[in-house]
Amino acid sequence: MTPPGDDPILLVIAKAVENELFVDEARFDGLLLSTTHRIERIDQDRIRVVYRLEITGSGADEAGPQIGPGITADWPDTMTALVRMARG
Repeated sequence: MTPPGDDPILLVIAKAVENELFVDEARFDGLLLSTTHRIERIDQDRIRVVYRLEITGSGADEAGPQIGPGITADWPDTMTALVRMARG
């Protein structure tokens, strides 16, 4: 992951369950950023993709509101691209 104007941040896949979810993690400055990417089946023809970001660690209460919006800012564009790819 490369935040705009910053150095790249290494992401590690912490958990993966085929056709269900994966969790990536990034650690820096005493913080753990954990993002869950979950696929939920709605019905035979539709799925829902759910992203959840958790920031924990020393200073998370202060850092979360500062860095969270920057990390999640592109999620609408990411979801649009995923839908486009899924539709072929």
